[in-house]
Amino acid sequence: MGNRRARWGGAPPMPYVFNIPNQRKQHTAVATNIGPAERGVHRTIQGCLVTMALLEDLAAKLNMDPVELLLKNIKMAAPENDTFHRADTYRDELMIASDLMAGRRIWRPRGQGGSVSQAGMA
Repeated sequence: MGNRRARWGGAPPMPYVFNIPNQRKQHTAVATNIGPAERGVHRTIQGCLVTMALLEDLAAKLNMDPVELLLKNIKMAAPENDTFHRADTYRDELMIASDLMAGRRIWRPRGQGGSVSQAGMA
């Protein structure tokens, strides 16, 4: 069974969805012993969480609303020559999600209120 698990491994898609220029990556595999039922799904979730956490960290350093940072850089979410208009779709979905979670009304810069248990945009 050890050989089968080796085939399931691999890095999560990093950065998730975004095509960020001038980047370096280093992958370190970590055994999670989650079994075959979870194969493939966990890597996408991890990639999304890490990417969004890093973008939220960048927004904090720029003293900027994370949603605004994403909206200003939404073109990085689509490959060049994108015939599916992914950036437009992501922009529309981000605005709907932001309205649903009331994120833009209650967002505060780090250190200026809020709960430590909040997960941010991820």
